[in-house]
Amino acid sequence: MDESIDLKKLIEKFLNDNKDNENLFTNGIDGLSMKNAEDLKKAKIYNEFSLQHELGMFLRDELKKLDPDFNVQFERNVKDFYSDIYYEDRLLKDDDFVKHEMDIVIFKDFEKDSEKYAIELKFPTNGAYPKRMYQFVEDIQFMEENRRKLKFKKTYCLALIFDKADGFLFREWGRISRKKTDNTLDPIYQFFRGKSKPNLGPRDFTNKHKTDKITHKDQELKVIGSYPIEWKPIGLTGYHYYLIEIPDDSKIKTIL
Repeated sequence: MDESIDLKKLIEKFLNDNKDNENLFTNGIDGLSMKNAEDLKKAKIYNEFSLQHELGMFLRDELKKLDPDFNVQFERNVKDFYSDIYYEDRLLKDDDFVKHEMDIVIFKDFEKDSEKYAIELKFPTNGAYPKRMYQFVEDIQFMEENRRKLKFKKTYCLALIFDKADGFLFREWGRISRKKTDNTLDPIYQFFRGKSKPNLGPRDFTNKHKTDKITHKDQELKVIGSYPIEWKPIGLTGYHYYLIEIPDDSKIKTIL
């Protein structure tokens, strides 16, 4: 193919225009949680793995119509794609990546010049903020690394939340701590909550919720691009999502 496939458009179609949309999100209507076992039985998306499976199967069917040579696979390790690849005059190695397993990867073959795409997914179902917010940042860094170092055609980060219980706190300030300037709050909140918020990046982050395996210190994260986090509703299902497309190198100002 001469032009990149528009994965962003396909992901948006999966979330908003899929003919089975109501069946995908039957475990919540207008932000209310499941009421009975029948709703649970019908739900197709109920955790992160189910999101990965349903989206991957949808993309596989859609891409067959565009180019049957594409493979859509799950949990592929970056090692499969960086054998004998140089970045900044040296061979890539494990610690060049903040993570190693890609949730969804789309490719024709393993050659370095082959057209390749990757998607990282998050679907937190039990709060755990700000820990999960740092995982959002980790995914963005990972997809930047794949885009830049492995020369993937395009990479994406998709986060899905459901506004049951305190789920809305991923995107809105709570009644008790609604001020961004509250010194008791982790600064990570400001990038995800509220209508008017600073872009996520370019900046460094210190994640006190994860220890680096090599240094045994708090994990250090670095986002190179500048990304507005915009939570979009999925109809009246009670679900919201943001979808980030990582730009190519020419649009990312390197701060390394």
